[in-house]
Amino acid sequence: MNRIASLLLVVSTIMLACSGEDKPATSDLKNVLALHLPGYMSLDSFSVEAGQNLGNKVEPLYVVRFQTAVKTMVDLYRRK
Repeated sequence: MNRIASLLLVVSTIMLACSGEDKPATSDLKNVLALHLPGYMSLDSFSVEAGQNLGNKVEPLYVVRFQTAVKTMVDLYRRK
C-alpha cells in the first residue's frame, strides 16, 4: 500500500511541476506513470478525466485527475 501511495505522490508531483503555457499531453503523463511503476507491473490503460491550471500563464500549476488500470506480470502471492 505504501508503494502505491508513493507512486501516486511522485506522479502528482510531476504533474504539478509541469511548466509552459500548454497543458501536459496525455501521452506524456502516461509515459511518466509507466516509468514509475515497479518492474512487475505494466500500464494497461490510462485516461485523463479532468485537468485544471491552478496557477497562471506565467507560472502554470496543473493538476490532473486520471483513471488507470495496471496489471501485474507475475504472481504476487505464495502458494502453500
